[in-house]
Order: sequence, then structure tokens, then C-alpha cells
Amino acid sequence: MKTNKLFKKLIAFFMTAALAVGCFSMTASAAAKPLDESDVTIADLAYYNGLIGAEPTAAANATINISKYVEVDNSDPAQADTNAPVRGVDFSIWKIGDIFQVQDGTDTLMAYGISDSLAKTIGLIGDYTVTKDGGEYVLVKDYKEINEALMKTFPEGYNDELGYNITDDNTKTTNDNGLATFTGQKYGLYLVVESSVAEAQIKNADATDWEYITITRKQAPYVVSAPIYDVDNNGWLAEINATAKNVTGTADIDKKIVRSYDGTLGYADGEVLNDTDVTNVNDVVEFKFISKVPDLTDSKDNTAIDIDKYVITDAISKGLTLPETFSDANIVITDKNNVSYTFGTDYTVAEGVDVGTEGYKGGSTFSITFTPDGLAKLTNLAKAMSDGEVYVYYTATVNSEAIVGEAGNPNKVKLTFQAGQSHEIDTTWKEVKEFIFGMEANKLFDNAQKNDLAVDVRFKLYTDEACTKGIVVTGDKGNYVYSGSGEATELMLDGNSKLYIKGVPTGVDLYLKETVTSKGYNILKEPVKVNLVPAKGNDGEYTGVLANISKVNGTAANLTAGNTAVTFAINNTSGFQLPTTGGMGAWIFAILGVLVIGGGVTFYVITRKKRT
Repeated sequence: MKTNKLFKKLIAFFMTAALAVGCFSMTASAAAKPLDESDVTIADLAYYNGLIGAEPTAAANATINISKYVEVDNSDPAQADTNAPVRGVDFSIWKIGDIFQVQDGTDTLMAYGISDSLAKTIGLIGDYTVTKDGGEYVLVKDYKEINEALMKTFPEGYNDELGYNITDDNTKTTNDNGLATFTGQKYGLYLVVESSVAEAQIKNADATDWEYITITRKQAPYVVSAPIYDVDNNGWLAEINATAKNVTGTADIDKKIVRSYDGTLGYADGEVLNDTDVTNVNDVVEFKFISKVPDLTDSKDNTAIDIDKYVITDAISKGLTLPETFSDANIVITDKNNVSYTFGTDYTVAEGVDVGTEGYKGGSTFSITFTPDGLAKLTNLAKAMSDGEVYVYYTATVNSEAIVGEAGNPNKVKLTFQAGQSHEIDTTWKEVKEFIFGMEANKLFDNAQKNDLAVDVRFKLYTDEACTKGIVVTGDKGNYVYSGSGEATELMLDGNSKLYIKGVPTGVDLYLKETVTSKGYNILKEPVKVNLVPAKGNDGEYTGVLANISKVNGTAANLTAGNTAVTFAINNTSGFQLPTTGGMGAWIFAILGVLVIGGGVTFYVITRKKRT
């Protein structure tokens, strides 16, 4: 049947999404769209068996393998990628949903469905809702949304609010290879939880015996799909392999730009944090690290369990300049318990640390290493609250090497930590971007480009219409970089009659005044008013391009290729020239003179006719 073929193709397409364990980006709609029961079909056994090449009526026979391990801390390069399996960890699974075929108007697509009650528990809005065969479902186009909701709702691991009972029938324990295997499972969506870590063990350093380890936070619940599409082999597999690692501790770090920075370093009421921002050259930008420490609340009375290492590494691109020397004047560290960390006592800062190929070409790096005193404060925080966080503030200055446009000026941070008896763990890099833009003027004479005349032209840039508040730039011959405020710099055109200024402020009115033009041409009477407006996405983050509402003299501006600068023409026309010292009085006398002469001529003609 055509419907069957379409259904299979849609399943194949949609399930190529990678099996997700951990954090995912989620973009949920504000409200799910209700569907009629007739618009939804639940995948049945025949469809699932057809995908894996089994007989339509064959019994479902999915196998779900869950691996548990930590990375080996071994200096031997040959063993660098060896994984240390963890035995004794209990995993429990429950079938919580299925794949659905959805008819949304003229579109036929696939969705993943779970019960409405579970969706409410984890705060999942979903893309669709439907009542089907007596059951109420919430459907999502991408089951990563389910994992994201689970992660946000239960970051500390399994919670009884999920409403599923842990029994011997749905629970398996990892073996010596760190593997828990569930066979003979029906097809559909499965919830996987780490139900117990009390007996977690790994091999000792000599690999001669097993030893207990301290797992500071359980794996967050997640969803797997059975069967799964194997992209490499272009086929469906009834055996699913899922992995949970970094089991001996969960810490993380994020980086944000403080858009609300007002010149005072550190937290301020009304703080606005984002992943992107727009800036200008010579602007000072404040960054904030938000680092979640390992949860040691379960070991608060165990003096042998503490945080042994905590190092924050930051890398910035060449368009940003770090402080020449770090001190308590340009870096501030506090935590969620309102404890302050003292520079030089609780932590040290080193610049120029080697991050290898993970750094930015031409960029800079620095690291913050917590001392024994600082680690003691971190341990107290980790044992006092399950969601303890450390906050780091510092500033950097945008320089003339900053890149214009979408590529932006990125900077990123990662955390290296070690807690209890766990191995050292590196988090992934978290990146933010600063964007800058430019303005471009093209000089014309009688609507034509005349480079020989353009050499005489001069401009100045101001921030007020009266042209009293000047802008300082660096550079020469038509190519300039914004530098700040002060006595306005005299600007020239390049050999192609162009003027380009990089890194100018956005969201404010700028006034480009023509101060000198070529002899025989009329100079601009009024300055050109320019306003650059950066574009934002629906998430409120800047996109790295200018919006089409940018303006020149109050009308929509033209943008350069890539939408990284406003571009406009300045045309001088030739004609009658007043003396350079002339003003409004000269115009009045000139007009009166013309009127007097005209009146005289008229009088002469009239009297001559009368005589005739």
C-alpha cells in the first residue's frame, strides 16, 4: 500500500535523528496544536517488523543495551581512549510511547508520542495533542525535546514523580563490562533511568580488583527509541546501544555576556545575560561564568569526599583583548551561598595557557585555578546545596582586529574538575559571540564616480545633529576603525571614492558631515544621519547581520553584501558657488539683487512700449 510505503519512509527519515543521551537544544512551541483522532495513526507491530525485515506477525524482539563507564586517567597514549566499565549500577526501563504518523493539513509527518500525564509531569508542551484509542497523548516532532524536558525536570536523576515502579522485571545491573541488557522488548519509546548507584565499582589502578567509587549525581532520565535507524548501514536495527558516562561526578560551566554591564564589575540588580551581543571597537564587555559544582550533599558527613581540582579555562578570539594583568580589580568570584573568593588566596590566574587546537587563531587564553583554600570553599558549597554554583565576572576590550558580521568574535570556556574518588573530567566548551558592524559611504559628483575629484573631499563623524560631539577613529585613506569619542577625526576617501568605518556603535544616530568638497561642487548642507540596527532571532539572540530597518536619513538603508554594513551614496552637484565666507545674508542680498535687476528690466520694457 502507498500509505505503508510513505509511513516507512517517514519513519526512516525522522529516526535518523541521533540517539540522544544528555543535554539537547529544545525549541518548544508556545502551545501544542490539537489534532483529530482521524489525523493520527500509531505505528503497529507490522510496521515495526517491516522496518527490521521480520515477518509482520513476528513477536517484537528489541534489545536495549546500556553501557556505563568512566574515562581512564592514564598517561599511556595507547590507553588514552580506553573506557573503564562500571559494574553494579542498576538501570530500569519502561515503554512510555510510540511513533505516530500525523496528517497536519497537507503535510504528512512523523512524531513521537507520550502520555499526557507524563508530559505534564516533565513540563513538555509538545507540538501536537490528540486523544487516540481512549488515551491522551502529547506528540513531538523530535524526541530530543522529551530528553530536554526530562533533563530540566530531573537533573539529579530518577524521581518518584514519574510514577513508574522499579521491579526486578524492568531492572538490570551492569556486569563486569559495564553493560546492562534488556532483551525481548516491544517496539516503541523507552524511558531509561539510573535507579541505583549504591554498588557502583570500577577496577583499581592495577586492574587486579574492583573498588567502590563515589557517584555524586545520577544520570538524568532519558528516552531511547526501538528500533533505531543505522545511518552508516542504511538499515534498521532492533538492537539499541545507549551509553551513560562521566558517572563519578557532574559539574558543568556556562558562559554568558552581561548585556546590562554599566561599568561596575560583578552582579547587579536587573542583570541581563545572553549568548550574543553587539558592540563596537574599544567597548569594554563583561562576561560571566556560571559553574555548577558537583552535588556532594549525599556525602556531606564524609570528610574523605571533597572537590580535589577545579580549573576554569577561557579562550577568546583575536578581536578581544584581556586585561594586561589580572587582579581583584578586574575579576570577581562569588558563589550561590554569597561567599566571596579572594584573588591570590582562593584562586590564581594564569594567562597564555595552552589549549592546543581548541583555541582561536591569534586569540588569547587564561585559566583560573582554585587553591586548597578555594577548594575547601567549593566543597562546603557542594555539600550545602545540590545546585551550588560559582560565578566569575571579568571584562575584555573589543579591539581593531574584531571581525565584522556573522562569523563574529567568539569566546568560550570549559571546566576541568575532580571530585571525591572520581577521575578528572573536562566539560565541553561553551561559546558566546560578540558582533560588530560598519558603515560605508560612496562619493559621487553629478551622480558619477570621479576619483580625481574625491581626493579633495573630507568628512567628520558625530553623535549629535549639531555636530559638536565628535567621533575618533584610527586608520587612513578611506579605511577607518571606530575608536571612541573626542575631537572628530578628519576622514578621507580611498582611491575608489569610498569611505568605510568599522566597528561603529549600533542603535544610535550617527551624523556624517561633509566638511570639504571639490572646487566647483556644492557641499552637503546637512549631515547624513545613519542608524544601524542589528537583527535578532526569535530567541532574542543577535544573528550577526543588520536588520532591514537600519536607516539613512530616516529611510530604509541599503546594506552591503552579507548585511554587515549600511551603505549609501553622497552626491555633490556642480553649479553656482557662493563665497566661502557667505552665509544667509549673502543669499538675501543676491536674491534682492536679482529682483532689482528684474524689476528694472520690466520697467524699461513697459515704458518703452508706452512711448511707442
